[in-house]
Amino acid sequence: MTRGYTRYYVTFEFESGDRLELMVDGSEYGMLAEGDCGMLSFQGTRYLGFVRDRTQSLTNSN
Repeated sequence: MTRGYTRYYVTFEFESGDRLELMVDGSEYGMLAEGDCGMLSFQGTRYLGFVRDRTQSLTNSN
């Protein structure tokens, strides 16, 4: 019996315009939305976390 799994990738864009694609788990993927702004934590190519800046995210959605 073969069991499949899904990999989730998110592309983050920095103020400089540089982009970085990182693999995240499904629960993190479901919490992120296009246009979110905040502080990304990563080590090399390893995603460590993202803290949303609610004031920036709300401003961008208007």
